[in-house]
Amino acid sequence: MKALVVIIRNDAGQVLLLDTKGQSVPTFPGTLIEDSESHMKVLKNVVRESTGLEMGGLFLIGDEPYIEHLHDGGTLTIFGYGAYINGGKMLRFPTDRHGSFSWASPTLALQLKLQDHMRHFIEKSQWITGQRG
Repeated sequence: MKALVVIIRNDAGQVLLLDTKGQSVPTFPGTLIEDSESHMKVLKNVVRESTGLEMGGLFLIGDEPYIEHLHDGGTLTIFGYGAYINGGKMLRFPTDRHGSFSWASPTLALQLKLQDHMRHFIEKSQWITGQRG
């Protein structure tokens, strides 16, 4: 299985965290994908549908995807992307899927209880130092 996640950064350098209903930790916008799907197209749609925001400057974080080992013995290959807000208007929360959202500095986000792949992509993104990629 393959998945995409995107770290959206605002003008203040903060990252968007979504509180997904039924999960105890915040998440990034993301989705499972098929091999034939365009990462950029899928992420633009997911971000628009889940947040109302338009993203720009999409870039792959790191050289390799994050591999998560599943309880059933399978693996989930997660591709992490970074992006900046390029328009749109934030949806009102809650939605059917998300309870709320918050913006946090990368330093603060790393202090939260996060899924391993989220921590990995924040650390790889180098946004703490203000660099892309």
